[in-house]
Amino acid sequence: MVLCSDGALGAPGRAPFDRIIATCGIDRVPTDWITQLAPAGAILANVSKGIVLLRDTDTTSARAVSGRFLGGAGFMPLRSDSQHYTPRSPVTDVLHATGGPGPNATDTAADATVAGPDMTTTVITHPQLDREFALAAFLTGLLADRSQLVYTHAGADPTGPVNSYRWLHPATGSWARVDLPNPTNQQPGQLTATVRQAGSRRLWDELQPALHAWHRASRPDLTHWGLTVTDTGHHQLWLDEPTATVANLR
Repeated sequence: MVLCSDGALGAPGRAPFDRIIATCGIDRVPTDWITQLAPAGAILANVSKGIVLLRDTDTTSARAVSGRFLGGAGFMPLRSDSQHYTPRSPVTDVLHATGGPGPNATDTAADATVAGPDMTTTVITHPQLDREFALAAFLTGLLADRSQLVYTHAGADPTGPVNSYRWLHPATGSWARVDLPNPTNQQPGQLTATVRQAGSRRLWDELQPALHAWHRASRPDLTHWGLTVTDTGHHQLWLDEPTATVANLR
């Protein structure tokens, strides 16, 4: 049977389903998929940049599904009116919103582009995400749905050292930019980075708890992360165990 409609609404006339397999990308699990799931059923879906297997938790207090991510993935997105679909921003838009493609956020041109009354600047310990783009994109996509993360590199070589992370959430216009130092200019073990962010959501502040948890757990890969979702739309990100909540997603 082929049903042409908004995929986020499921197929209520054919429910309940023992298994729901989504061949599209989502940042939030539609509540209709959960309510249309049979007892002990499961949902396999590409959420953010990972494939997650969510099983019915069989609780009496609320309908929910929970499970671990199995690996990385990036399917074409679900274009749903009910999910308020927002296209991801092109790389050029992310760079422009965060100060242009220049290598240094302290450049006058960059500051003039991004500075505003709500922009804040802080110095943090180096987040050590330079070689972890897949994980960084996974976490940022979860924490701010339909957001876009871009790395920039020193010089014209895309394989060269990473010198900044740029993150834009188009739905709110919020952004964060992390400028990384040249390691030769700082003491080993004491590397820092400069964070600039603005907008109604302080994106880097939202990401920090997840990064702290990741570092405390010795920087595990994506398969250690999990998700619990209720039929009211509450999404809970956890690490290793469902009780080890890292973030309640907005």
